[in-house]
Amino acid sequence: MTEIASEPDKKKYESGVSYLRGRRHVPSEAKIPWLTSRFRVGLMARSPRHATSARAISTSATDPVVGRQLTLSLSAGDKTFAARVADGDAARDAGNPASAEYFYWKALQLYPLHSGYMVQYAHALKDQEKYLDAELFYRQSLPLGESLDAVQEHLAYVAHQTGHHIDFSVIDRVTHFWFKHSPAALDTPLRVVDVRSLVEVLLNRTNVDHWLILDAMRRFASRGDYARSLITQRDFTINNRDLLKLIAETGWGKS
Repeated sequence: MTEIASEPDKKKYESGVSYLRGRRHVPSEAKIPWLTSRFRVGLMARSPRHATSARAISTSATDPVVGRQLTLSLSAGDKTFAARVADGDAARDAGNPASAEYFYWKALQLYPLHSGYMVQYAHALKDQEKYLDAELFYRQSLPLGESLDAVQEHLAYVAHQTGHHIDFSVIDRVTHFWFKHSPAALDTPLRVVDVRSLVEVLLNRTNVDHWLILDAMRRFASRGDYARSLITQRDFTINNRDLLKLIAETGWGKS
């Protein structure tokens, strides 16, 4: 198994990690239809451009259940994704977690909602003692539909290494969503992209760092929980004076 191919590739990877942590969905509020296997195979086989379009579709679903279904369906027929995963698996099996990290990262660039390979990426980080990064990705896999059984032991280990005590009541609420799916947007599990979006919209901040994201994922189970916490902050009042004044003057929201 070779190391990361070149210095430019390393730099591209390093600059891209922060992008993956908070990668935005393709802007689309349209309802995403279920894709049949026939459509998936046909779309992937036509050309790289069509494959790119299919990957974009898989990240555009606002409902986590739809996003997961699309991701698993489309990635299963994507040869580029399969090659990157195979390189990651080979590096992992050869005891080379740095290269495994890189190749799993490349795979996640294609399908950032793929919870299974997000866990593999977290394993590679853990094996290099990058415990905080690993914790973030283990946590991120759960809102995307990964089972707690696949993550719990590893999450507990990396948290222990940093002295963090896991609040499993939060994790239970995240995983419960997948057993009792709620269509309400604010009830869906909190993801990295949601932290960034809510901070930007409610607090008018775009510089959301890794530590704030990890803290939010540790403390809040749903988008609604996190949004409610943000509107109690002073920055929300400062940045939304006109809105709050309008609400007060019109009595909007009162029964």
